[in-house]
Amino acid sequence: MDKIRYKCMKCKYAFTRKNDLPVTKCPYCGKESVEEQKGMDASKILDESSY
Repeated sequence: MDKIRYKCMKCKYAFTRKNDLPVTKCPYCGKESVEEQKGMDASKILDESSY
């Protein structure tokens, strides 16, 4: 199952959640300043670049 990466804009806490779990608050500080992180992480880049 795919996971979505998030980051809190207040405390900078980065975390992942499954696609089917909605995120409205940061699990660390409780603020409602969470944004979905777009882009690729290192493991995805390495997987796609392998021959």
